[in-house]
Amino acid sequence: MHHDDLKHELQSLPVKYLHHMARGRIHRHFRLGKQRLVEIMLGFPPDQILALESELQQILTTRQERLAAQEARAAARPQISASPFQPQKPQGKRKPNLGPSHSQPSITLQQILEG
Repeated sequence: MHHDDLKHELQSLPVKYLHHMARGRIHRHFRLGKQRLVEIMLGFPPDQILALESELQQILTTRQERLAAQEARAAARPQISASPFQPQKPQGKRKPNLGPSHSQPSITLQQILEG
């Protein structure tokens, strides 16, 4: 794997995987950001870079397996249109239409002031 390919693959990983790979290799790796972790990992000696590449391949294969398993579970799960925790609204009952007579106040201000 070329240096640029390795850099691209490391940058595409989530930070938690970079920290997992840095554990035992980089002192106080949890204080470094993603870009700095990638730069330090690329500065390792060639034997450690080979170990990083093998660990990266292992991480990528496990991620692909997890994604495939999640997709299989999602496809096997029946699609539920509504939440089972919320009651279904009955479609037959509706609020009665009160009409325009109820849109006007029943008592006007003039009637209140007159007593």
